[in-house]
Amino acid sequence: MSTRHAAIAGLSLAVALATAIGARVFVRRPASVATLEAPGPLHPASLPFAPEELFVRNPVDDSTAVRARGAKLFREECATCHGEAGDGKGFAREQLVPPPADLRRLVPGYSDAYLYARISRGKDATAMPPFAKVLKPDELWSVIRHLRHLPRVNETFSSAGPR
Repeated sequence: MSTRHAAIAGLSLAVALATAIGARVFVRRPASVATLEAPGPLHPASLPFAPEELFVRNPVDDSTAVRARGAKLFREECATCHGEAGDGKGFAREQLVPPPADLRRLVPGYSDAYLYARISRGKDATAMPPFAKVLKPDELWSVIRHLRHLPRVNETFSSAGPR
């Protein structure tokens, strides 16, 4: 067995073990967001990407310039559906079933690697198209940097409504 095959086999075993014990390797789900669709247990066949991609880190700097570039790309490519605030209230929302996600609620629950896979590959049974052929990898990562800096719902709203 080659070193590469051994590494992939080891990684697959690690994912299988994490699944068996119910660990969430790439999903961070805040307890305050109970209404989100639960990611479910990790199972290699259910992942939107290969297990070896679980540990990919965002390679672009978290700088003001990168976030500004990501914000510009988000406005150009994503805001039609997700809204400029990332609240899922873009002008195309009414025509989409299911409606676009409120990224202010969704993004904190997932790793950058998962978001990269989801954005680049799209999401089946939704209007979310794959952006891998529209945006270059560094552009996708820049959009993710922007998403990480969207105001969170609990930062902009109290239980009584907007502050």
